[in-house]
Amino acid sequence: LLAVWKGNSPPLVAQEAKVIPETLDEVYEIHEMLQRKVGEENIAGYKLGGVGALPGVSPAIVAPLLFKDRILHFDKRQSIQATKSLTSISSMNMFALEAEIGFVVKGSKLQQHISPFSKKQVKEAVTEVCLCLELVGTRYKDVENATTYQKLADCICAGGVVSKSIPWNDEIFRTLDDTQAGILVNDKLVANGYAATVPAGSPLDALTWCVNDLASRNIFMRDGQLVITGKLAVTKSFSANDRITVQFGKLGEIAITIQP
Repeated sequence: LLAVWKGNSPPLVAQEAKVIPETLDEVYEIHEMLQRKVGEENIAGYKLGGVGALPGVSPAIVAPLLFKDRILHFDKRQSIQATKSLTSISSMNMFALEAEIGFVVKGSKLQQHISPFSKKQVKEAVTEVCLCLELVGTRYKDVENATTYQKLADCICAGGVVSKSIPWNDEIFRTLDDTQAGILVNDKLVANGYAATVPAGSPLDALTWCVNDLASRNIFMRDGQLVITGKLAVTKSFSANDRITVQFGKLGEIAITIQP
């Protein structure tokens, strides 16, 4: 349904979509089809989202981050063209921005254990802690008329991620839950929130739940994949050429300019 889209194909009209999922199992079937189509080696990682979207489904829903080139590593060299493409509203029908905490995981270390994985085992598999700005987009031309299941099948509207690794240690893990994030548009605060509000109650608990949920469906993380663990803060109040700054207290910040 969606695998041909990579930022340069015409968006789908929701009512004309050939596959209209009606259950969470069907949503996950589409996700897995997309992963096979894209190739597991090209999957950048996973995101948690859809909190409260479906009755009785808790704490969240997991979706793949389909393409590695849709992750902008803030602290690594990437071309100006790649940066502009990723942060472009038109490249993904971007409609929201979310501040998130992410983790890069060494999946092979997890696979030394038998699932379900403990929180301690998951923590030991973390290789990077990341400050993240999720660029929320849609492959539907009329996303407002798409059903909840269609939006979830659309990888929960994962458009791209700006990621910045930070030095980490046990103290960082102890303070992550108390982290506050604020989103500023042209230096004006428009949204804020706390890490304790992410699915499962904390970023590390969210990561632990995520890798176990994937494992329960026989999906295991690869080395170097990123998991973004749910929004601390979100805004839809931005336009092209706006300067976006996401502040994570003492942990640092990310700043980008939104392209047309």
